[in-house]
Amino acid sequence: RVVLALSGGVDSAVAAALLQETYGSSNNSDIGSAVLQTVHMSNWNSNTQDDDSIASCTSEQDWKDATAVAEHLRLNLTRQHFEREYWNQVFEPYVNDILRGTMGNPDIGCNVHVKFGALREFADWVLRWGWDQPPSPHYSHHNHQYQTPPPLLLAAADPSKDQSYFLSACAGYQLSNVLFPLGEYYKKENPSNDGKPTVRQLAKDYNLPNANKRESMGICFVGKRQSGFGDFLHEYLPHPLRPLQFVDVDTGAVLPAPTPKNAHAVLYTIGQGAKISGASEKYFVVDSDVAQNRVLVCAGTHHPALYADSLVLETVYWTAGEMPGPLQKRGRLRLQCRIRHLQPLIDCELRVELDGSLTVYFDKAVRGITPGQTAAFYALDGLLCLGGGPIERR
Repeated sequence: RVVLALSGGVDSAVAAALLQETYGSSNNSDIGSAVLQTVHMSNWNSNTQDDDSIASCTSEQDWKDATAVAEHLRLNLTRQHFEREYWNQVFEPYVNDILRGTMGNPDIGCNVHVKFGALREFADWVLRWGWDQPPSPHYSHHNHQYQTPPPLLLAAADPSKDQSYFLSACAGYQLSNVLFPLGEYYKKENPSNDGKPTVRQLAKDYNLPNANKRESMGICFVGKRQSGFGDFLHEYLPHPLRPLQFVDVDTGAVLPAPTPKNAHAVLYTIGQGAKISGASEKYFVVDSDVAQNRVLVCAGTHHPALYADSLVLETVYWTAGEMPGPLQKRGRLRLQCRIRHLQPLIDCELRVELDGSLTVYFDKAVRGITPGQTAAFYALDGLLCLGGGPIERR
C-alpha cells in the first residue's frame, strides 16, 4: 500500500496523479483495502491557536482543493489532525529557542516530528495501513537502485526547488521506503532538453482542478500572516522587560529603534536588514542580546562583523545514523555545507573536537551564520545530502 500526504497544492496533486498511474484509482469505502491512500494533514487551528482570518481561510481552501483533487483522480482522502503534535514538538520548541536567543527552523522540525513522525505513526499503528512505500511531494530524490540500508538522500533535479535541506535532520529509518515522485522533475522550466514535462505542465495535462494555484508561502502549516510574521510571533512571546535598542557595533551609539510592534530583539536574525530612521546607509543585524533586549547592527552589507569562517555544532543528525566513516577514522572530512535553504554550497572541512562537537571550517568567510539555523552537509558536488544539525555558535 502507498500513502500520500495531499496538501491541496500543485506539487502533491501532481505526485498523486503520477502515483495513480502506477497504482490505479482506489475510490471505495474500504480505506484499509486502498492501494493508494491520500491523507490531508491539519496541523494548525487558526480558530483556536490564533485569529488570523487569512490563515483560517487558506487552511479551509487547502482542504477543499485537496478534496477536489482526490475526487478528480478517484482517490480516497481522509483528514487527520496533528495540531497537538505540531504545537508540542515543533512550534513551542521553536518559540522557546527564540526566547533563548536562537532562531530555529520550524519547517525542518515539522518534517522530523510531523510529516515523517506523527503521520507515519498514524498510518502504521492507528489505521494499520502497513506503509510499504509512503510517498512525499517533496522535491528530493531517493535512490532505490542500490537498496542500501540506510537510504541515500539525494538532491532534486531542479536546484531551485530542492528540499533536501529541509529533510537533512530526518533519520534514515524515517526516509526508508519513501517515494519522492517529483524528484526528477522541474517545477516551471526544464533546461535539460530531455523532453520531460514540468510539474506545472503535468498539472495541466492531468487537468487537475488546482493546476493554476499559486505556491504557498510562510512557516510550515502556519502560513502567511495578515499582520506579518514578526507581529504573529509577538502573540506567543512575553513582553520585553526593556525597550528595544539598536546599537552600532563600531561606535557604540544607540540608534533609533523601530516601533513597539517590533520590540523583541530575539526576532532579529544575523544578516537581516535593520530599519534605522534617518540613516544615510543601510544597517544590518550583527547579533542580539536577549537579556538586554539589544540588537547590534553595522553599516553596510559587507561589514566584516557579518562574516565568520567557522561554526560549531553540538548535535548532527546523520541520515546513515552515524557520522561518515572517513570522519570517524580521521577526525576530519572535506564536504560542502549549506546554512540556508537554496543557498549556494560552500566548500568546508569538518573536524571532530575532543568534546564530541563538530567544527566546520569554511574555505572563505560566510555571511550571516545564525545560531539555531541548520547547517546541512553534502557530498558529490551537492548531489548527496549526508545530514545536518542546528548551529550552536559561530
